[in-house]
Amino acid sequence: MRIRNHWAPPFGQLGYYWFLTFEKIPELHSHVTECQASIDFPYYDLVPLDRLHLTLDRIAPAQDLARDQIDSIETSIKRACEHLPPFHIEINRLNGVGSAVAFNVQPAQSVHDLRDTLRSATTAACPGISLKPPKTSPPHITIAYANSDDVSAADAMTAIDKVNATVRRVEIKVDEAVMVLLDREQRAYSWQVVSRVPLGGLAGR
Repeated sequence: MRIRNHWAPPFGQLGYYWFLTFEKIPELHSHVTECQASIDFPYYDLVPLDRLHLTLDRIAPAQDLARDQIDSIETSIKRACEHLPPFHIEINRLNGVGSAVAFNVQPAQSVHDLRDTLRSATTAACPGISLKPPKTSPPHITIAYANSDDVSAADAMTAIDKVNATVRRVEIKVDEAVMVLLDREQRAYSWQVVSRVPLGGLAGR
């Protein structure tokens, strides 16, 4: 297996997305730190703990949404998510996915159900918006991105196999969806939080 550089252009503002973020999950942070130590090779950029995320869906480029449309989407999502209870996901095995190393997330269906709810509420709020088809890749949480092309990933795969032999399962409660304005930098992602929408209404807080 050979890796692909994840950081090909374009750079700059990518647009509005729905994320799950994990700023307050110390068990996840601890486990990610342990796993990153095993794959700390120069051709990978390790994801900072406060930048860990799961991408649910892309909404639109920044220039395509006016402030009133964002407000309408947020109102529609809040209404839809009031009836969607919080749920749990679990990370287990690490995988090398060509240009990144990521944890598998299960159950995938729970993540997809949330994504589909967000998509339906978004199009209900803004019928003219053209959402891209959802990605077919399984839900995952990336912990490292490749920064080089055509480098053998043999040592990384060996490290991943070693981690997976003793991998610790971590359960995460999902109780909100986060709208972000996402930027792609030279070798990192950053974002501004636009809105946090609780699942199950106030009970999701």
